Amino acid sequence: MSRRPDESHLKEASVAEIYIIFYNCVQTVGWLSVLFNTCLYLFLYEGDWTSFPEVYEKTSSSLKFFQTLAVLEVVHIMLGFVRSNAFLTFLQILSRLVIVWLILNPVPLTNIGPLLLLVAWSSTEIVRYLYYAWSRTEQPPYLLVWLRYSLFIVLYPMGVLGELMSIFYALPAIKEHRLTSLYLPNVLNWSFDSYYFILMILIGYIPGFPQLYMHMIKQRGKYLKSGEKEKEKVQ
Repeated sequence: MSRRPDESHLKEASVAEIYIIFYNCVQTVGWLSVLFNTCLYLFLYEGDWTSFPEVYEKTSSSLKFFQTLAVLEVVHIMLGFVRSNAFLTFLQILSRLVIVWLILNPVPLTNIGPLLLLVAWSSTEIVRYLYYAWSRTEQPPYLLVWLRYSLFIVLYPMGVLGELMSIFYALPAIKEHRLTSLYLPNVLNWSFDSYYFILMILIGYIPGFPQLYMHMIKQRGKYLKSGEKEKEKVQ
């Protein structure tokens, strides 16, 4: 009688593991497509970042789909599939969704900011999701561990710079044309001013960026040290 619950538990665990591995693999491929298309169309436009509206038109479908799909990561934490902080994960994903849906999607930006964030986001996510998928089956190779906990040193500030540039350039147009805002009267009987909402998100960068960056620095030391020990065992 005691075996059945154990076998059922193992089956549920294995299904969850397969799902999480599948999810991370899908995200890896998805962000690869975002990076490939960004680089491809940037090359076709001869590196002219003022052509970003055309580049974004070619990459927007993949970007919006895979970034919005990341909302599932909050659900994964709540279901116990992944151990992490659900609230912090939600805030990180929310800031990305604001950039995608309230900044890049409605405003045809022609500065270098959007290209910086696209390259930084996609490069980071390719390594991150590949690392997560691999670590669900076995210890990832040291090179992948090193990339996971080293690339952020450059890519995270690069992405934040791109996000801030995009926000600053988009805010005047959002305020003037009331883009993505909802005003009374309407069927829902509530209002939403995207301009002030984005300003609130912008203020959040002040305490958020240094705290998260220093947290990643600490994590880097921890995981690279353990990765070196695993590497020595293999040798």
